[in-house]
Amino acid sequence: MFMTAPPLAVEGPDFDSAVDEMVGELREYAEDWESRFKHAPNHREYWGVVQLVNLSTDDQLREWLRG
Repeated sequence: MFMTAPPLAVEGPDFDSAVDEMVGELREYAEDWESRFKHAPNHREYWGVVQLVNLSTDDQLREWLRG
């Protein structure tokens, strides 16, 4: 599974596993964004995704990723 904004990629043996991995990757990215990426020009624009991640449960993020 690949996401372009922010640029993240994960692999899993099936789609559901990849979605679970992406939830974890999004959580990690949000933490990194808060601590060091928010002032970087190439990451500043992803503040909306970070807010979505911070305000959502894992189940809500899974639903969002599945579309």
